[in-house]
Amino acid sequence: MDKEDKNQGSQPVEGDKSAEKKISGNVKDMVAPAQELSYYFICSNNHSLIKAYHDIFRVGSPAYGGSAAYYRADKNQLISKQADATAASLLFAGQRTMGSTVDEVATVADVLAKLNVGYGDLFISFVNVGPTGCKWVQEVYATLLSEAVGQGILPFPMYTTANKDAAQFLLDSLSLISR
Repeated sequence: MDKEDKNQGSQPVEGDKSAEKKISGNVKDMVAPAQELSYYFICSNNHSLIKAYHDIFRVGSPAYGGSAAYYRADKNQLISKQADATAASLLFAGQRTMGSTVDEVATVADVLAKLNVGYGDLFISFVNVGPTGCKWVQEVYATLLSEAVGQGILPFPMYTTANKDAAQFLLDSLSLISR
């Protein structure tokens, strides 16, 4: 086997952003955006934890017709937007998952009120996927949650909705860090 044959089967080097973009671009070209999306918001004050979620979702979500982004919010942002959401009576009609506990969440104002509990900045990994990706997102959440709790990080929530307007309102309440 010559040198060229050995390199043909090699994998991209970890951290090689150009290879990651090429793979992600190829997937986007092969998979059409999903028409029916579910929207997920994984939230924590732990910056590196949420960055890990974002890195996984950014690469994997195009395979399910979706996308991912990484956000930050501070307490003042959330308080301001909570008042707007209350005035608009915007339905969230979704769920809050905290480990194995799942609760129904009725309004966007309820989500913003629950996010406004912590101290300091809040980091959010946002992902949307079509129906075939929902199980994948839930498995990624559960796996990283289990690893984080094993390292002493307190459980953190994931909010889920199929309401595009609710998701957009929440995104407009946050500051984008990265796509």
